[in-house]
Amino acid sequence: MDVHLNVANDFVLRSNDLTVPGAPIGLGAVNITIGGDLRLVKTAGRDTVRLLGSVNTVRGTYDFQGRRFAVLRDGTIRFEGGRDINPDLMVSAQRAIQGVLANVNIRGTMKKPELELSSVPPLEQSEILSLIVFNQPINQLGEGEQVALTQRAQQLAAGALASTLTSSLGKALNLTEFSIQSGSDAGTAAQITAGQQLNANLYAKLEQGFGDVSTTNFILEYEFAKWLRLRTNWLQGANAQPLLFQKTQDSGVDLLFTFTH
Repeated sequence: MDVHLNVANDFVLRSNDLTVPGAPIGLGAVNITIGGDLRLVKTAGRDTVRLLGSVNTVRGTYDFQGRRFAVLRDGTIRFEGGRDINPDLMVSAQRAIQGVLANVNIRGTMKKPELELSSVPPLEQSEILSLIVFNQPINQLGEGEQVALTQRAQQLAAGALASTLTSSLGKALNLTEFSIQSGSDAGTAAQITAGQQLNANLYAKLEQGFGDVSTTNFILEYEFAKWLRLRTNWLQGANAQPLLFQKTQDSGVDLLFTFTH
């Protein structure tokens, strides 16, 4: 069987909430009109029907982080004829915010999409996310808004947002150390780590857990010498359930010695 399908430029696809397996939040709602050419192919003696070809976006809307974006024309959804129907995506949506054209670019596949933020003029991804969420640049955000933006970035990075957002956000917040760790089936907790060198000897770090591990661990390290450091930490909150391979932590004081050969 080999059936050719001509999709006129008036076929509408809708989804109330695009999701990535294991992600803490959805990727938003989409309503797009598409058109293109597809083929349905079935080999004799096999039950599997393969889908080949591609369709292009004509118009539509995409809701991302509470904002409505216009889907750009000529994005592509390409079917490669695999056993599973899992097309490759190259679709972009755009919105003007404070004189900046912010783009949300959807790449990857239908089952494992990836998001990348871009803009005209070019800005760091953290700046673009700040404009989308709070309608203002990151350097104008209050402390509470910066915390909220960091949490939003953690949720997105745990889902489908490109990891470049992590380094971009750490740079914008002027942090010595910044990382986002998503949870996993192996028992690793979702966590944001932010650290700052306060002076030549004193280093402060905050580890904030999310989801089942809603703990806050504040760490101070003071270096007396290259081989001697004093470390104190205050831990608040608790695990909602035990996690495999998760290091047990508690508040305390440690004296750390470093020996070299």
